[in-house]
Amino acid sequence: MKEHKEGRITLMPPQVYEISRLENLKTISQLKEAMEIRRAKGLERYFPVIRAAVDGTVFLLPGKDSFN
Repeated sequence: MKEHKEGRITLMPPQVYEISRLENLKTISQLKEAMEIRRAKGLERYFPVIRAAVDGTVFLLPGKDSFN
């Protein structure tokens, strides 16, 4: 992420989103727990879910269940 923030590489929004989520996990145990929670919710997708809206297209990322 450092290289992306410094403008030396470009990451697409799905990668920035997932990497920023992973940055909050400090241990392997936290990672395993987070993945188990996602799996229990049925969140196993690796790509955005694309849905048509009245005025455009919405790209929903895994684990994002609201617009807050």
